[in-house]
Amino acid sequence: MSKKKASVYLVGAGPGDPSLLTLQAVDVLGASDVVLYDRLLDKNILKYAPQAKHIPVGKKARKCGDSVPEKSNAQKQKEIISELIRYSNAGLVVTRLKGGDPLIFGRGGEEMMALAEEGIPFTLVPGVSSFYSVAELVGIPITYRGVASSFGVFTAHSLSKGLSQIEDIDIDWELAVKMPTLVFLMGLSKLSQIVSNLLQNGRAPETDIAVISCGTLPNQKIAIGNLGDIIEKARDLETPATIIVGDVVALRKKWASSI
Repeated sequence: MSKKKASVYLVGAGPGDPSLLTLQAVDVLGASDVVLYDRLLDKNILKYAPQAKHIPVGKKARKCGDSVPEKSNAQKQKEIISELIRYSNAGLVVTRLKGGDPLIFGRGGEEMMALAEEGIPFTLVPGVSSFYSVAELVGIPITYRGVASSFGVFTAHSLSKGLSQIEDIDIDWELAVKMPTLVFLMGLSKLSQIVSNLLQNGRAPETDIAVISCGTLPNQKIAIGNLGDIIEKARDLETPATIIVGDVVALRKKWASSI
């Protein structure tokens, strides 16, 4: 690829496993001078940019496997954007490497807006999103003919206060419970709230639910249960986790031994 097509690339790194990185992402990393990367990324992905300066811009200290060293202590989003602008204005090719897809429940849209306002050219490189890939790789299809023809994807992350607070999740629960399959990202710390809201809005305690911790990584763990018992079953899981609710979860039993 041509090295000077863009000053900044906003790149999705996929759900965790380095083998799920796209070919385009590999090309971009190989042409980069600077890589600003998220905390949840496997450090093996950085080997595709051996010539670049690697800058961790993680916002939290805890993560699955501690695969990326915590050299950056809770950089704020405005500081990340400032770094993108500073390096690109210096004439360098900059990659902002983000977990999953850069525009799905991340801050990629804000970074894109800031770059546009500065007149800095950028390119989006889509990534494999965890909302479907993590479920697929453990044998849970989020849609299945005759079982679920639609799904909803939600984040439990509050824009104003973050995951550590106890405020309610900003979701239209009356609408959500009508969907055959529900997928919640960044929701392990809010699992009790998710379960409570689903039960209060009409989902039965017997509704199937799966919680997949550290999806696609070697230390992946899965808790399978129902709304009545999942909180206890998922008690020892660590973040990040993908939560799937609905009848599709039970389908896993039909082919689990083949996966």
